[in-house]
Amino acid sequence: MPFINTQEENLKLAKNTISSLFFYCNFYYFFETDYFNAVHLNNYFLHFWFIANLVQFYIIYPVIFIFSLKISKNFCVTILLTVTIFSFFLAQMGGNLSFKYPFFESKIFFNYVAPWAYFLPFTRIWVFLLGGLIYFTKNNNNQNHSWVYTVLSFFLFSFSLYYINSDHPYPSYLIFPIVIFFYFVVKKLNSNSSLIVFLKNKILVFIGVASYSIYLIHYPLILILREYFPTNIVIMFLITLFIFSICFIFHKKLESKIRPKCNFINISSMYIIIVFICIFLLYDNSISKTAGNVGFINGQIEAEIASEYFNKNQTNDFNNELNKTKLLIIGDSYASDFLNCLTQLSILDKIQVSTFRIPANCGNLYVKSDLTKYIKEKHIASCCNIGWYSSSVLLDRIRSADYIVLASLWKKWQIPFFQESFNNLKSITSAEVLFLGPKCFGDIKIDNINPTKNTLNIQNKILEKNRYVNNKMKQIIPANSFVDTQSCFLDDFGTVPIFTDNGNLISYDGQHLTNKGAKYFGRKLINSHSNLNFLNFE
Repeated sequence: MPFINTQEENLKLAKNTISSLFFYCNFYYFFETDYFNAVHLNNYFLHFWFIANLVQFYIIYPVIFIFSLKISKNFCVTILLTVTIFSFFLAQMGGNLSFKYPFFESKIFFNYVAPWAYFLPFTRIWVFLLGGLIYFTKNNNNQNHSWVYTVLSFFLFSFSLYYINSDHPYPSYLIFPIVIFFYFVVKKLNSNSSLIVFLKNKILVFIGVASYSIYLIHYPLILILREYFPTNIVIMFLITLFIFSICFIFHKKLESKIRPKCNFINISSMYIIIVFICIFLLYDNSISKTAGNVGFINGQIEAEIASEYFNKNQTNDFNNELNKTKLLIIGDSYASDFLNCLTQLSILDKIQVSTFRIPANCGNLYVKSDLTKYIKEKHIASCCNIGWYSSSVLLDRIRSADYIVLASLWKKWQIPFFQESFNNLKSITSAEVLFLGPKCFGDIKIDNINPTKNTLNIQNKILEKNRYVNNKMKQIIPANSFVDTQSCFLDDFGTVPIFTDNGNLISYDGQHLTNKGAKYFGRKLINSHSNLNFLNFE
């Protein structure tokens, strides 16, 4: 609400509202930052990306359909089929495309879904167009074969429920089973089949009729309710019932009455009112909501800037003529945080720094073993194109560096490879190789945090998996090559601080550091570990 948000939050709310109103929010969220980024967790319009996709499709599709159909039915089918195939391969293999010459990755994978494929229309339109092609097929409601199609439909639906998840790339060929399922339902099953009878159940029909209302308001309700209720099974079940009840009331009392009266004047009036509200939000100078909420937004922005700076340093080659220590930092967002620590402590002008990003999903390991068996299917192609330590540029920098810092979200499956990775690095360089142990500040609920005299001393329980990996690394990696970050912050009770000594938030999500947190973290780390003395200029 405008009177309890900061000016920055109101600006973001206004932009989100306008992009949703004019159905381009899927593009806006993508170009603003990664769609699944934590900065969107409090965005009440996040789910409108799908409605934007639908509207964009309904603008493009009729134009293609009408003009091609005027020429001939066969021409129309050919055009639809061509666009469908192109869109499918763009979705399935779009990750192979690059914005730099030669515009393709070095290794081509069939199963390489690009990050932008999830929510942009170019890679979604093939699913909608399949429905258009199905329109041209003949109905064949054969009573004798109905049971076969019912069984196949159940199998296909079950297959989709099992395989369409976060471990597999999407949208991809995995959508085909669910498309075929709907094809059977629409074209092959007769009205007396058990599946059709089930789908015609009054409750399911009403849910289908009210589905638009459910989709519109379920997400904002979830965001609001999660702030006031704990997340256990009973509470979640009751919240689900409550949300469905509100959605049904919304549909019955509002949507069903407004929809028949929708005309250009009514819709235009509604848009004008909302746009004026957005303008008010854009210029509203309001008070702060909570310091925690501000800390989250600012921290997220700071982390993104640090990540961009880390990426820019990937092009830096070492200059042997400069009489400065050569530091190579390899890793993921943890490595970005470490570089930001040096930035906040004003150390970068005293040393040479080069960076190389290896995402957390891939594993920051220099080994001969095949690591793809440990990586989620949707990340395999991108990891293979990064190539881990196969880059000749990276290997040259490893050989010429004075110090190499490895900082990543270390995981349990990587433990057996630490020794081999360390040995392989030492075999090609005389540089000091340093592994930074897992960084974790516990599970931070940012909206519940407000730095006051009563909360500054709050300690957060560190995640057990981080402690486990840290202890294993301490056992495997030589002491002069391991930086135990947890020892700087962990007390006897297994807890870590949330705020710096000056009351600034260290991390906005338990993993990534704010700028003040980076300065605090970096200073404690450098002062506590002799391995990092080369960075101590105080």
